[in-house]
Amino acid sequence: MSALHKYNSCLRLHLTSTFSFLLPGVMGLRLTSRSSSDISTAKTAREAHTRVNINVYGSDHSAIDVGRCLSRHKIWLQRPDWHEPQCTYRNPHFLTVDDRSGSEDIRDSADDPVPAANATLEDSLTEVYSMLTRDTQLRGIAGDERLKTKLLPHQEKGLDFMIQREKGPVPAEYRLWREVTHEGNTWFHHDVADIKSRTLPLETGGGIIADEMGMGKTFSMVALIVRTLEDAAVWASDKETHIEEGIAPTKRLSCATLVVVPTPLLLKTWTDEIVDRLHVDIRLLSYHGNERPQNADFVANHDVVLTTYHTLLADHNRNEKDTSRQAVIRDIAWYRIILDEAHFIRSPTTYLHKRVAELDAKFRWCLTGTPIQNRLEDLGALFAFLRISPFDHLGVFRKRVSGPFSESGSGKLMAQRNLAKLLDSFCVRRTKVLLDLEDMTELIHYVDFTMEEQMQYAKTHQDMKRAMQNIVGNSLDNSRFGMFQAQLQERLLCNHGTFQHQFHWAKSRLDIDMREDALAFAGRMSEVHCSACTQEIPVMDLESACKLQALCRHVMCSECQEEGGDRCPLCEIPGSQRNKGRSNKVNAMQYSREGYFRPNGHSSKMVALMQDLPTAKSTDKR
Repeated sequence: MSALHKYNSCLRLHLTSTFSFLLPGVMGLRLTSRSSSDISTAKTAREAHTRVNINVYGSDHSAIDVGRCLSRHKIWLQRPDWHEPQCTYRNPHFLTVDDRSGSEDIRDSADDPVPAANATLEDSLTEVYSMLTRDTQLRGIAGDERLKTKLLPHQEKGLDFMIQREKGPVPAEYRLWREVTHEGNTWFHHDVADIKSRTLPLETGGGIIADEMGMGKTFSMVALIVRTLEDAAVWASDKETHIEEGIAPTKRLSCATLVVVPTPLLLKTWTDEIVDRLHVDIRLLSYHGNERPQNADFVANHDVVLTTYHTLLADHNRNEKDTSRQAVIRDIAWYRIILDEAHFIRSPTTYLHKRVAELDAKFRWCLTGTPIQNRLEDLGALFAFLRISPFDHLGVFRKRVSGPFSESGSGKLMAQRNLAKLLDSFCVRRTKVLLDLEDMTELIHYVDFTMEEQMQYAKTHQDMKRAMQNIVGNSLDNSRFGMFQAQLQERLLCNHGTFQHQFHWAKSRLDIDMREDALAFAGRMSEVHCSACTQEIPVMDLESACKLQALCRHVMCSECQEEGGDRCPLCEIPGSQRNKGRSNKVNAMQYSREGYFRPNGHSSKMVALMQDLPTAKSTDKR
């Protein structure tokens, strides 16, 4: 049998056009869930782009036929993303000068450094961040005299950036629309999206503050709010604002800045920051809880309104069930919206993203230390919320940035440059190096079990093995997280000691069934996060968090359960359906143990921690 050869191509699929052809070799094509998401989120046929890798295998003599077949359909094979070791790569569309090139390759321009094909996303992003220059070009603006605390130099630069992004002008080197002349006509061309417009679109409206945690993003935004109080009042009182901003006449204009946070704890953080850092009293409202006001006029008559992502969802759900009740936040057109921990809306297909993105505001800001968590589309979702044309459509971001970013060679280099241009225009990102902090000191303290802890650990290990044998043969749905949950028992025992209930293989079947979906959200530090708000759920609350699972498979913290009413805030499945078929297991769990912890016990790890704490410096973060 002849040696197999591999040919590689990357296609763009459109909803409005299809084609079919036969190859004399073997072709493998797979549409993943990501491709389905690309197409489903498109608003027009032009935005329905997704990248599909096609690998063609065949014998050596079929290469010419493959090349001709693809050429007839205007498809040209490119550099492979990955070269299978046991196969020789041959590209029939590559001009071969002599027979010595047994494994030809497409050469990139010698002037361009080619990104490595096997570089991780983190490595590639590091290269992009190294291209950014916006922060170095900011002069900085001193904080308002109404601030009690002086802004640090990087915060003054941040304030300068935010003023540019709201009032303008944006420096010429960071504008994305360029004036061009074509056939005697003046047009405006977008550097990244490669589109033209007869009129010059606005390049202001907000952006992203992506400084690392601890850099004072909250205080920087407070400085911006105070500096623009008078501008906000003028905007909200102008009779022409509805027409100029394209806002529905039924919406109440507000001079307020709406701040949306993931947890009630951050409501207090923002409240303390505003109260403690200002010389002047401003009208501040915490719109949260069952007693929150239901009058839009009252809510709009404030300078700052604080709320949570859950509350937005709850208001919308209640309005859907009872149209006589106001969806207060949605019925107001805000002067400014600030999303704290904005990566919570990183998935554009979720109910949460849709509810937040539909709000009206003159300016929009995202605060997050991690604008890109798992994939580039995380950033694209933030652009969609910011309504940064034309990247308010995620399909454009995928076509010009995230799609080519997954390639190698010149395609990836172009995507990196496009991403750097976007970030320099809409975003600032600084690291803690600017703060000149002391290096972190890591101390490792080895702790020995007591005899009782050691005995319980040994028995837990044996019961864990028996539990794993017991679930062998179950369906993938019922057992895929069982191993992780069982191993977690040993890790919990290291923390809790003999306060932890004894693990037993018989009841582990029930525990695993109740917890397996929750553990799907666990990170490498065994943290479990709410499906809606992604805040961490304490391990002892997992049973409650899992009660809302059935059809939708989502894990909800207690606040999301309370605010979401009888619907899952993500997929809108009614609670009566979610709980169907799970109630017997929940009842069994309620009677299977008395509380999460034993009333008496000992934890060697906790004892060692309490002994170490007094020796730490008073300035250390605990």
